[in-house]
Amino acid sequence: MVVTSSRLVLPGTTAADAMRLMEDVASSFAQLSHITGNQRLSTTISCGISSFPEYPEAELLTEAADQTLYRAKCQGKGRVEVSGEGDDQSDGSRSSAPVGR
Repeated sequence: MVVTSSRLVLPGTTAADAMRLMEDVASSFAQLSHITGNQRLSTTISCGISSFPEYPEAELLTEAADQTLYRAKCQGKGRVEVSGEGDDQSDGSRSSAPVGR
């Protein structure tokens, strides 16, 4: 298993729009398969999203995204989670169902 982490900055994009975009990306990614020898391999991605101005400093924004990504990974494969104020879960986050599976 290979686990990597990347950051994506989407200026002028709301958290809701980022969630929809990343759900589409995760769904498309999950549909890809690779054949090596006689094995077919596939993988999923999980995403943690945070947004400005809920997190007004870069360090806070990054920490919120990292914590949200960790929560997404703990909830299962292929998840997109959003952290921020006014969301619908008691911990202040929004969650999608697993995508692309």
